[in-house]
Amino acid sequence: MKRLGKIVLTVLCLSLLAGCGKTGQEPASTRTPAPAVTAAPETAVTPQPEETAAPEEPLVGEALRYQREVVDTNHEDYPFNDHQLVIPKINRGGEGAQALNQKIYDTYAPIYQELQEYQEENRLYNITCTSRMAGDLVGIIMTESVAWQYSEGEVDYTAFYYDAAQDRELTFEEYITALGFDLPTLETKVLAMEDTGETQNHTSLGDAPQLTGCIADEEGTTIIVSHVYSEMIGDYSGVRCYNVGPVL
Repeated sequence: MKRLGKIVLTVLCLSLLAGCGKTGQEPASTRTPAPAVTAAPETAVTPQPEETAAPEEPLVGEALRYQREVVDTNHEDYPFNDHQLVIPKINRGGEGAQALNQKIYDTYAPIYQELQEYQEENRLYNITCTSRMAGDLVGIIMTESVAWQYSEGEVDYTAFYYDAAQDRELTFEEYITALGFDLPTLETKVLAMEDTGETQNHTSLGDAPQLTGCIADEEGTTIIVSHVYSEMIGDYSGVRCYNVGPVL
């Protein structure tokens, strides 16, 4: 009887050990699943336009451009042209360029003030500029036309010279030398030109023009001539410009 009881007790212990730690189902996981990783959609790359450098401003520009209607002192509706005043400047450079710009501006500032204040009386102004470059050499000619209402006027020319490499103003002689010119060659060119005013040839008249300025580039040279003497018309004191073509 005791032996039977031991067998039953042994069977019960083995049954308890076999079921230890099991509940019949695994407990549900409380961890949040990681999101699925998907490849990013490919986007088309829009080509960007290439950056282009801004065009460089010309070496010679304008410090002032002024224009206004002429006031007729005698007849209200008389169709005179407008006054025009253009003052040039060197756009790039150092102290030398700044000094030349101030010199040019100061030369024509009184006329500008006169026009602003309507103090020109019966004068008619048309002042413009022409510039040329030969390498680093800059030549500027100012054409100064001053007339009078119901009367004739006069035209004068003033030249300014600048060496961009040395950043300094040049004299006429320095400019000529730097260009490789010589005055006799230029005078010969002028003597061969026909006098546009009197339609006479300087060579045949034996004139002796005095060259007071010029501007040049690789395409041609413009000469300023003053005090042209002619045996035919007598002593002509004035200033004229000639384009004598390539000289360089």
